[in-house]
Amino acid sequence: ETSIAFLRDFIYCQQSECTTTLDLLAVDLYTGKGCFTKCGASPSYVLRGTNSYRITSTSLPLGSSREADAETVTVRLKPGDTVIMTSDGAARALAGSLPSKLSVESLDENAPAAQEIADAIIGQKENDAENDDRSVIVIQFKDSGNS
Repeated sequence: ETSIAFLRDFIYCQQSECTTTLDLLAVDLYTGKGCFTKCGASPSYVLRGTNSYRITSTSLPLGSSREADAETVTVRLKPGDTVIMTSDGAARALAGSLPSKLSVESLDENAPAAQEIADAIIGQKENDAENDDRSVIVIQFKDSGNS
């Protein structure tokens, strides 16, 4: 929290207009507790089996005001889950929904690898005339086999 407050104030006090989004995920690998911290960031997704969960935030980007603050969403991540985090350019191309081929069972032998998921998202056709950069992070959680 202190680091985010410092960054928010630093960006806000710059001489020129400057804002930035912040999208963090901290995971406790022992408990599976995942904390998404977002400031004006695009939605993230958790894929679990045939279900997908959209993690969103209504917070403003850092630097947009002195009051702009991060929102934190806590989830319990399990072996087989896949987390997808995207930049705003990739999120716009998705238009709020994931490609249908990403709804397969996470631990199934037909489950796409992280690179395949990232490629599918990056390869989405642009939904508007704006040509923005696209960044995608895909994290797959697997059972370590150590119980």
